[in-house]
Amino acid sequence: MGIKAMIVDDSWLEQEMIKGGVNWEKLNISICGTALNGRQGIELYQNLKPDLVITDIQMPGMDGIEMVRKIRELDDTVTVVFLSNYRNFEYAKSGYSLGVKEYILKQDIDSPKTEEFFENLVKEIVSKKRASTDGRLTQYSQPVRMAIQYFEPHYYEKHLEIGQVADLVCLSASRFRAVFKQEVGVSPNQYLSEVRLKEAEQLLQKTCMKTNDIADATGYLDGNYLRKVFRQKYGMTPKEFRERSTS
Repeated sequence: MGIKAMIVDDSWLEQEMIKGGVNWEKLNISICGTALNGRQGIELYQNLKPDLVITDIQMPGMDGIEMVRKIRELDDTVTVVFLSNYRNFEYAKSGYSLGVKEYILKQDIDSPKTEEFFENLVKEIVSKKRASTDGRLTQYSQPVRMAIQYFEPHYYEKHLEIGQVADLVCLSASRFRAVFKQEVGVSPNQYLSEVRLKEAEQLLQKTCMKTNDIADATGYLDGNYLRKVFRQKYGMTPKEFRERSTS
């Protein structure tokens, strides 16, 4: 299950440091947007609805604490991590009172300890998202529920095969396809395609990521294949879709 994250920091150089300090792709975290201050951060959050907010504390205009306080008014479930150049007990105390998950020093961003923290955090976020998903899956049989729960965290894998999902739910490939289509109304391949397409649409509408990068993040073989899918579905390229969505 892919994790969408946004970074808020008043320094473009430090934004880049944060992006490069952790192997986000390995963790299945997609950095979908950045902001330079708290006000921009709130606007970005409303547009992206990320799972994770990684933010500096001291910023001009509106600091990270006030931004998180306002984001909490919109969504009290989003996961937040504070970053800072120095330790400040009062800032940390304020953050924890707002449900901030961790307070990390920027100079430690590329440390093994930080990577381990984010690995555990991803598991926690995925578990929370999965619990939310489970509520809408009660109408399906166990094999179909298991398949959907597998598709959603693994849709970005380019070589995901329906046969391996059938094995996972202990059905033959043909029986799995039949049961899935009977209950869901579309084939497993169509369902997976819709999940990927929905994620690609979100990234086109709410980020500045390039088509090739979006294709890579959503499980398509390459940008050309994603363009083909968009032409078939919408009669336009991803670029044209983005332009119409933001106009």
